[in-house]
Amino acid sequence: MKKNLLVVKGIKKYFSMSSGFLSRKKSWLKAVDGVSFTIGEGDTLGLVGESGCGKTTLGNLVVNLLEPDEGSIWFDGTDFFPSSEKHSQSGRKNIQMIFQDPYSSLNPRMRVCDIIAEPFYVHGERGENTSRKVLELMDAVGLSRSYYKRFPHEFSGGQRQRIGIARALALNPKLIVCDEPVSALDVSIQAQVLNLLKMLQKEFSLTYLFISHGLPGVKYISNQIAVMYLGRIVEIGSKEALFKSPLHPYTEGLFQAVPIPDPVFRDRKKKMLTGDIPKPTDLPGGCRFQTRCRYVSEKCLQEEPTLMEYASGHSAACHFPLKGGKGFW
Repeated sequence: MKKNLLVVKGIKKYFSMSSGFLSRKKSWLKAVDGVSFTIGEGDTLGLVGESGCGKTTLGNLVVNLLEPDEGSIWFDGTDFFPSSEKHSQSGRKNIQMIFQDPYSSLNPRMRVCDIIAEPFYVHGERGENTSRKVLELMDAVGLSRSYYKRFPHEFSGGQRQRIGIARALALNPKLIVCDEPVSALDVSIQAQVLNLLKMLQKEFSLTYLFISHGLPGVKYISNQIAVMYLGRIVEIGSKEALFKSPLHPYTEGLFQAVPIPDPVFRDRKKKMLTGDIPKPTDLPGGCRFQTRCRYVSEKCLQEEPTLMEYASGHSAACHFPLKGGKGFW
């Protein structure tokens, strides 16, 4: 039986927001509000949702760039928080991140060889062995060794993202958090990077948390998919179950928003989401999706739903989950 590499339990992260005269009035932005999930060793969990739902904040919590206000993160059987500096250094070797913007995440004053070698320098490793490893990493991600001394501005967006991937692989991590790694790239380049990530996963036995708002890419690379809305996971399950028959109205709405490439289906009637997204600092009582849900009822206005399993490995946070909900693919 495959073991769970990452276990997130009830994680919360709130940010204080000040407003009004002399900033005396305070409110709280609930970026991540009670999120739980697990990722099995060698699997990929796709995390999808609209911009501002808390996906990147959750990724930053997993890689220890932020500390949670509540909850726990267990990695490979060890509690990540609270952590000593030694524990933190060890954790960062095993959990790396690929950032969204392939240019701003690279130091423009550093050469490619130093960017990829920087993780080795941080952990006290220098010398000819480091140079050899850098060249091997460039080979692994499809970069010519002739680019060894070049600067980031001399590369295309796809090539810069490959540099970021090589840097993330440097310390042989077990888990990589991919924070929208293809959203800033051209469509044809997106396919190349996704294929590269899948190849590297097999070659290096990697586990991914893949954050994105592009459903086709998530479906292609993921085993499990979690849908996030205003700081909470509203649906999670295998990609087959979720794409075939979504349980939550928000998931159904995300499918309906995807452009249809096949003209055969151009006349398909779409049920687009309507209504306004609530202010993250002033969430309504009851279900957070109530302002946009076509199936809203009195119970939805009064009681917030919890994540419940309705089918094997397929859970949703909805009082009235869809029966036979139509997926997209």
